Amino acid sequence: MRRNASQNPDMPRAQRPARAEDARATGASDARSEVERLEDGLTKRLKHLERQVVGEIIDDARTRGSVSQFLADVTNEARDAGSRLWRSFSDTRTRALRVAEAWRSPHTDESGFDERLLEAFAEALRPAARGWLGLKLRTDIPLPQKGAILIAFNRSAWPLPLEAMVLSAAVSERARRRDVHVLWDPSVVDSRALRRLMRRLGVSAAVPGAARALLEKGALVLCFPEGNAAREKRYAERYRLARFADDFLIGEACAAGVPVVPGGIVGHEESFPVLGRIAGMPLTPMFPLGGVLGLVPLPLGWKVRIGVPVPHDGGAAGDALDALRGHIQAIIGEMVSERRSIVRG
Repeated sequence: MRRNASQNPDMPRAQRPARAEDARATGASDARSEVERLEDGLTKRLKHLERQVVGEIIDDARTRGSVSQFLADVTNEARDAGSRLWRSFSDTRTRALRVAEAWRSPHTDESGFDERLLEAFAEALRPAARGWLGLKLRTDIPLPQKGAILIAFNRSAWPLPLEAMVLSAAVSERARRRDVHVLWDPSVVDSRALRRLMRRLGVSAAVPGAARALLEKGALVLCFPEGNAAREKRYAERYRLARFADDFLIGEACAAGVPVVPGGIVGHEESFPVLGRIAGMPLTPMFPLGGVLGLVPLPLGWKVRIGVPVPHDGGAAGDALDALRGHIQAIIGEMVSERRSIVRG
């Protein structure tokens, strides 16, 4: 059997390491040469592509006049805008179909709540809230993904709970939970026209015992303690808290020993500017003259902020009520002072 030089026992020992070192040096040199060849090839290829791109741009600019280039730019932008519009339409259509499917196939619990319908409705509402209302949500603390909590917001004089549904969709997305419920004016929620729909969407009447029942189930509950007192506010009184007609909601949360968190929203008062009333019906620049379109909020900037829990000892709610009212008013005042305009928020 043949042996190489490094394995030859007759070779002097002094020469063996030298041969091995030469072999390693040769291998390293070959590796460097290969890397250099690859780098050279890549550099040449990039330069070639660069010359091609520059040549095409220069040639295109030379062969086409200013008008042609302008029309080409407009055509490209129009094509891109059309593509984005089509994708938006397709997404909207898909979301609407999900809502329709969920509505046709109820999955309600014993209280009439339909988690599947609420999720489909929230998915359709979120992009509209961000695009049409410019909704921005800020939280001073991370929202818990499970466990009972009550968040109290100010509200507008508009009777329908649209702002409540927008808040519910935004909060459920931020908290990554589906068990978000809303407590609203009983005269609206329990009306014949809206009772079933509101219950399925997680909107319940703000009556004694309602908050306690939901909190005992570990739900995240949004409430508006001004209640129907807010419906008497004039546009000039916007962002000033009315009396807490539904203060019992806070008492139930304190008795249940769950966190009570202040929240504020601005922008909704200008989106539904109630300028007067006729027979109790609110009058805005769009309603009732605008018909159904008058129910759509004006596209102004909405901002929402959720603060830190107010301290309470789980007993009497008197101190907690005062602290909550002060915190909500402070949050509203700070957000109003930070606004650049009612349009941009």
